[in-house]
Amino acid sequence: MKRRLLQYVLPVCLAGSCASLNGNPPPEPPPPGTPLSLPNSPPKRPAETRPLENYQQILAVLPASPSVKDAQGWTQDEKDAANRVFTDTLVTPQATARFKVHVGQIARWPGPTLFVEVPNKEGYHIRIFGGFTEEWDARLKQLKKGDEVIMEGTFSHVTFKDVWNAPSLSIGLTNSSFVLSPAAKTRHTDVLIISAVYGSGARFADVTARVNGLVHQPEVAFLANPQWLETDPHPGRKKTLVVVYDFKGKRHVFSTGEDVRVNAESLARHADEASAPSTSTPASPTSPASPTDEP
Repeated sequence: MKRRLLQYVLPVCLAGSCASLNGNPPPEPPPPGTPLSLPNSPPKRPAETRPLENYQQILAVLPASPSVKDAQGWTQDEKDAANRVFTDTLVTPQATARFKVHVGQIARWPGPTLFVEVPNKEGYHIRIFGGFTEEWDARLKQLKKGDEVIMEGTFSHVTFKDVWNAPSLSIGLTNSSFVLSPAAKTRHTDVLIISAVYGSGARFADVTARVNGLVHQPEVAFLANPQWLETDPHPGRKKTLVVVYDFKGKRHVFSTGEDVRVNAESLARHADEASAPSTSTPASPTSPASPTDEP
C-alpha cells in the first residue's frame, strides 16, 4: 500500500501540483529572460554633489517666480515659501559650501564665528555666518579684517529675514574650516626679511633667521615675545621687535611691542599703509554687534 501511494504522489509533486508547506500554491516561475533579482541588495548611493561656491548658486535653487531681485519687497508668506525651499534643498540634505570670501569680523555667536558681508547688487544684504568648533578659535584670531580665505562648511540655515534691522539673506555654515586663499599666500613671497632685532635699552638680540622662518610659514602669526623668538635679551623688561624688510622692491621698517601678532600679511599691510598717499581718515563704521536674534 505505502509503495503504491508513493508511486502516485511523487509524479504529481514533480509536475508542480504539490501544495507548499503553508498550504499555498508555489509561485509562478518568472518569464524567460527576466533579470535575476538579488535579495537585500544595497540601495544605490546618490550622486555626489559639488559644494556651492557663491550666493548665485544658492538663489538658483528657488523657482523663477517671484524674482529674487525683488525679495526685499516680498511678503512674509513669500519669504517663508523661499525659506522652505532652502531648507529642503540645502539644509536637510546637508549640502556643503566652499566660499572664497574676505573676512569681515571674528566674533562669538555663540561659538567661534567668521562673519562676511557679501558684496552684491540684489538690493538686500547677503551675510554669511561661518560657525567653527573651539579648536579653530586660535587660528581665527590670527585673521584680520579683509583677509581673503576659502571657507568650507555644511549649511545650517539659509533664510530671508531681517538681520540688524535690514532685509537680508542670512547664510549659516556649521563645522566650518578655512585656508588662506592662493592670492593671499602669494603676499608671503613678496616679503623679504633684511634684518630683525628684539630687546630693549642696549640689550638687543639678532632674530633675523627666526623671524624669516616664521614669516614664511603660511597661516602662522607669531607673537613678539621670548617664547616665539626663542631668546630673552633683557629678562623682566618690556621689549620691542624691529624688522627691516623689503616689500615689492621697497624698504620698510616695522616695530612692535611684545605680545602683538606678526605675520607676512601684517607686514604687507604695514607696507601698503606706508605707501598709500596721506588722506584724512574717515570715521570707521561701527562693527555689527551680536544680533538680537540668531542670524
